[in-house]
Formats: sequence, C-alpha cells, structure tokens
Amino acid sequence: MVAPFDLLRVGDAFCIDDVEYAAVGSMTLRTADGDEWREWLLAPRDIAAEEALRTDRHRWLSRESGEGLRLWTPIALPNDVDATALKPGHRLRYRDHDYRVEDRYRFHASQIFGDVGSDASLQESFDAVDLRGGPQQLSIEWNARGVDATLGRQVGGHELLRWSREAGGAFAIR
Repeated sequence: MVAPFDLLRVGDAFCIDDVEYAAVGSMTLRTADGDEWREWLLAPRDIAAEEALRTDRHRWLSRESGEGLRLWTPIALPNDVDATALKPGHRLRYRDHDYRVEDRYRFHASQIFGDVGSDASLQESFDAVDLRGGPQQLSIEWNARGVDATLGRQVGGHELLRWSREAGGAFAIR
C-alpha cells in the first residue's frame, strides 16, 4: 500500500487552519552521513512561492524515516537567540515552552522539483539544530543567507486526506 505522502503532486490543494494551500515544490534533503528526508512547500493558493516564503505565509510538509509526517510552520525567533551557538543538550525557551537541542547537523538539497522559491538550490549547504519540547519540534536552519526557524508537529496520513477533501482536491481521491 502506498502512503499518502508518496502520492503528492505539484498543484495538490489542502485546507489547513482555514487557509487553502497548494503543493508548489519539493526537495529531497540529505545529511553528510546519508540521512535523507523529503519536504513539500505549501503556499497559499493566491500567492507565489517566493512571496509565501518572504512573508512567512507558507508551510512545509516533511517525512523522514522513523519520524513520520510533520507539518512545519515558520516562526520568528527572539533576537537574542544565536542558533550557531546551540549544541546538543542546550535548552531554549520559546513561547513559554522549553525545548532541548537533540541534534545538530549539516545538510543539502540533493533534488528539487517544482517551485521552492529561492529557499534552496541544489547542493547548497545548511547547518541545522533540531530541538524537542514534548510533541512539538523546533527546527532552526541557517547558512550565509540567513536563519529560518519552524515549529513542527506530527500529522497523520488521515489529516492529509481530510485537508485535501476540505479543499476539494484531487489528492484525496487518488
């Protein structure tokens, strides 16, 4: 049986938190030690991918082996957070919630298709830290161009199908 995530295509529509999104592009990301995961950029249907990224109105949907599906929402970190100084075991308080650094790594995009705006280019390297705080995960990624932070939560394939049905999308009937 094919998992719903594997059936995603550019143009698939999803209604998440009363906003209709379209899957506009996808990346396969890989660490130096061979870990690999896939992310889909979801942009509101009425704006281009680049504008959605610039204005933090996008979402990312990812799947990594052993992690399942996660929906990521962009966040603004406090100005005093130095992502480059975070190491495994360090703690960070964000919105009255404590997160602990679990992993620090470097990754690059090994495949890109569709429109991911200027968020990444093939083989461009990023450093990242993953922090956990209960069921949520905080991811901070950076390189010479800047820092991006997202807050992720686990989602099930059933949610993906519901979001598609609510948007009247073809994805739900594939």
